[in-house]
Amino acid sequence: AGNHPAASLVQTSSCYTAYASGDVFDLFQPTAGKPTLRMRDAYVSCREGSVEFTLSCDLAGYDKARLSFAWLLNSFRSADETAKKKQ
Repeated sequence: AGNHPAASLVQTSSCYTAYASGDVFDLFQPTAGKPTLRMRDAYVSCREGSVEFTLSCDLAGYDKARLSFAWLLNSFRSADETAKKKQ
């Protein structure tokens, strides 16, 4: 949430990927003269640091895109782990 100081935090939750679980922050970001931006910012820890996934769109598009965002998170995996499974 620190990456978006003007945004309001709506809720936090966990997300799950094929690699590891992570943390999700749902935010509302006011914009000048435009509809409010709704954001879902997910972070998954890895050896090198963390991976950030961000969904941002207007309120109407957010509900439509939320399922696709979950599918994206579910498909995230480590290339090293994928290679090991193929051996």
